Order: sequence, then C-alpha cells, then structure tokens
Amino acid sequence: MLQAVKLNVDSLKCASTEFKTDPAFMKEACLQHAKALRYTPASLKADRDFMLDVVKHWGGAAMQSASAEIKADRSFLLETLKIWPSVLHFAPEELLCDQEFMLEALTKNIESLRYAPDELKSSSEFMVSAVVHEIDVLRFAPASMKADRAFVLEVLGHDGRALKWLPREMQDNLNVVQTAVDQNPLARKYASPKIKKVLAAQNKKNADAGADW
Repeated sequence: MLQAVKLNVDSLKCASTEFKTDPAFMKEACLQHAKALRYTPASLKADRDFMLDVVKHWGGAAMQSASAEIKADRSFLLETLKIWPSVLHFAPEELLCDQEFMLEALTKNIESLRYAPDELKSSSEFMVSAVVHEIDVLRFAPASMKADRAFVLEVLGHDGRALKWLPREMQDNLNVVQTAVDQNPLARKYASPKIKKVLAAQNKKNADAGADW
C-alpha cells in the first residue's frame, strides 16, 4: 500500500480503516506526501508524537492540519519552530500575544518575531527584552521605534552592536554612536563615514595627549 501511496497519494481514499488508523503506516505516508494528512484521522492529527515528526518534516504545510490542541501546545511549537517558524502562523492569538512565550520563541528562531502581533512589536518593553536575547530582532522593530532616541539609547546600553539595525540618522548621530561604542567597540563599524572620522580624530587626539603626558 505504501508503494501505491508513494506513486499517488490519493490512493489513500481507497485504503481500509485498518491502514488509515495505523500510526506507523500513516506517518510514513505523511512523510512521503503532506497531502496524506487529508486522509489522516482526527485522532492521529491530535497525537503529539505523530504530528511532531510530520510537522518537523513539512512545517506549516502540516501544521495547518494539526488539532487545535496541538496548535496551542507551547512545547510542541517551541520544538518545531526551531526548523519551521511558519508553524506560528497557526498558533492561537493569545499565545502570540504572550511576551514570555514569544521571547522564548525568538531564542529558538529569530524569525519567530515575524509572527508576533503588531501591538507586541510596538511595545518598547518587549523589544528591549527581545534585543537583550538577540540583537538582530531589532530589524523587526517599527521604524517609529527605531527613531525614538530614548528607546535607541536603552537598547544600545545593552548591546552597542544593535547600531547595525538603526536608521542612518542614528548612525550619523555622535552621541548615539558613542553610546554604542562605549558599550561595545565593535559597534564602530556601523557608524556613518562622517562619525567614523570624528571618532578616529578623537582617538588620535587622546593618543597624542597620552604621549605628551
């Protein structure tokens, strides 16, 4: 029967109940074709172990067929989004609005933040916490937030390399860049050419003063 399914997944229409309720058989069928989930009984689509292997293989294409319980299973989502962040597209809204869950999700896969609701991404408190976990999440922050000086300085106080994801006007602001560089000297490379020259001149002046001393 598996050979028939491999050649034509719709052959499952004619499969006996014995085959369709056999976890091992149906898992193999689903791993061959995501479409096989159309013929998978609800009991298996609600089976965590069964769906874990299938979703890890197909991602969102399989997650859409999972039971509501599976879609709301925090540990299931955190395990599968390591490979397929798209599984969050099918997560319940209340889970996506949960700051604790989303912070944990982004530590597994930074792309998770794409699925966070706008109100969460617009929360400076959440985004600062997110940047502490992973600075690259700043690229998902709203433009208005990255233009907010208070937010920018707080973020750079945690990791100066976040300057990489800030708008040009921030990279061209000496005080902002200095805050970033003071926190992490590596942030210098994200400064505008004009500010790099200013910093270089300051360093030379300090070095000359030290030599004179």
